[in-house]
Amino acid sequence: MDITSLYTVIPNGEGLLALKHFFYQRIFKEPKSETLIRFAELVLTLSYANFFVGFVKHQFFSQYNGPKPQLYGRCIDDCIGATSTREELIQFITAVNSFHPALKYTWEISDDCLSFLDILDNGFMH
Repeated sequence: MDITSLYTVIPNGEGLLALKHFFYQRIFKEPKSETLIRFAELVLTLSYANFFVGFVKHQFFSQYNGPKPQLYGRCIDDCIGATSTREELIQFITAVNSFHPALKYTWEISDDCLSFLDILDNGFMH
């Protein structure tokens, strides 16, 4: 799965809320969380997008009661998952895709190859 146009769809207010969530969980509070949040307001970076998607993922998994992939991984806006059945995977993808109004995913389902981070692997290592 891949989030469509991630960097342009993150609402700034919710993204900053995600940053606040992680900043206030830090063990070491220097620099101050308020200072870091102010910097984030001035310069939105790749980390900002990653925090936002991580925050939404956390919210989704804490609220979703349907079948979850036995394997799930994410690298910024690219996700990978594996389930026991195609139906479970489709149910999960449908729920993820409708969870947050700003995030829309594209996806591919395959029984014999893996497409992740724009790399296609059909199981043959060269």
